[in-house]
Amino acid sequence: MRQILALSGLLLIGGLDAAGQSGNPGWQAHTSYGSVVSVSGDMKLVWAATKGGVFSFEPGSGEIARYSVIDGLNSVQTRTIAADPIRAVVWIGYSSGVFDRLDPESGTVTTFRDIERATQFASRGVNRIRVRGDSLLLATDFGVVVFDPLRNEVRDSYTRLGSFSAAVQATDVLVAPGDQGANRLWVSTAEGVASAPLAGVNLQDPASWTNERQGFMTTQDDATGLAYFGGSVYIGTTTDLYERRPGPTYVRKFVSSSGVRDLRVVDDRLFGAERFNLFLVESGGQAQILNLPGFQNPRGILPVDRAELWVGDEAGGLIRAGAANPASGAVTVEQVVIPDGPAESQFSDLAVGPEGSVWAGGSTESGSGFHRLAPDGSWTAFRPGSVPALEGTGSFLRVATDGLGNGWAASEGAGAARVGPEGEVTRFTPANSSLEPAPGTIEFVITGGVAADGDDNVWFTTRASAVPLHVRTADGTWGGLGPYVGDGLTARATAFGDVFVDSFDQKWVI
Repeated sequence: MRQILALSGLLLIGGLDAAGQSGNPGWQAHTSYGSVVSVSGDMKLVWAATKGGVFSFEPGSGEIARYSVIDGLNSVQTRTIAADPIRAVVWIGYSSGVFDRLDPESGTVTTFRDIERATQFASRGVNRIRVRGDSLLLATDFGVVVFDPLRNEVRDSYTRLGSFSAAVQATDVLVAPGDQGANRLWVSTAEGVASAPLAGVNLQDPASWTNERQGFMTTQDDATGLAYFGGSVYIGTTTDLYERRPGPTYVRKFVSSSGVRDLRVVDDRLFGAERFNLFLVESGGQAQILNLPGFQNPRGILPVDRAELWVGDEAGGLIRAGAANPASGAVTVEQVVIPDGPAESQFSDLAVGPEGSVWAGGSTESGSGFHRLAPDGSWTAFRPGSVPALEGTGSFLRVATDGLGNGWAASEGAGAARVGPEGEVTRFTPANSSLEPAPGTIEFVITGGVAADGDDNVWFTTRASAVPLHVRTADGTWGGLGPYVGDGLTARATAFGDVFVDSFDQKWVI
């Protein structure tokens, strides 16, 4: 028999023997790698952390390697990633405080829970990992953690950064010279920037730290990232990018009004990603916004040189962009890398077709649709942005199949949709079916469930309408059934949810 499990952000599909025992289960993970939240790289591979796991891309060969929980990752909901060329491994951080070490050569994953176990702090997520010699510097939700990757243990932690609140959230950490030339440890936080002498005797002492906020942050701003470029520390905030000069004084660069998300330096340029665009700062300090055509949600950036950039987009995958053109104010998109899989990271329902296809319901997020995994392993997304018949719809939370080769999806607000055997999509609304809208609306149909019986009749339930149960017969005829009255149910019992058809063709309704 087949077993299929749906998890948040992950589909696991495997085979079980007749007794239900897993011998050699041969599990496969089907997860969305299209929502990239962080990028990193070494001389050979580009690494992307996504909301569905981690993948690497080898530009020379085009080879993609995917990693998820069945490969040992602690979770598919990653937050940050850092390639470590010194130890030839990759470090992955999560919102729980867990971080993993992935060895690409062997494929082994080692999980570290030191930060997760710091339960005296309410929030323990890992926001940024910096590799520095024999140390890892981790910016966490409660300060900075120094980890020894040779001994596999926490060496130190700094949770009192001067006058800032105890256990303030750290968003980035950087080693860079201060005004006097000696290296300092810089930390961007939700309350400003803190720095301390790298050679300080005791950085756990709040007195070791200097705090800066005035001049580049308002009370509504957070410091989001750090970079050292052209002899200055640059600070990204939720408002804009600032150059810190001795004094200190701060020079606003006017490259963003919606938040800097990542800063990276290559050669004589500083590149960054903000909420909607990219930007660059030249060696002389001149700054310019760069448009990334076709993409509007960059989260991470990895400049290779002046002529090549890798960008992680939260909705568009991993993007290779050509040389930034200051004259046009844009970069050219040369390649988009998204490993095959479902287009989204959240699934609400599953159904299996008679020919072996797997259908997955989506979520209530904007732009969500539903998905089909064909027997040949290819995925198709049925989403408002890519299927004209679904334009303006969403929330397809329930799916079903019939014996005629149709896939069905029920939407909480947009009626129902059918995908025919040839892939054609038809939407059913009050205009072409018995489905009724919620009172006071024209076609806002809250379809709570869908299921097919042995005669290929398809049953639908609705909420907030006088007719809560509907059936479409195999010949295409629609009919509605009023609420059942009796046995304790009243005429007002119309809030019908999911529907299930058992092996005796009995219909069970929530």
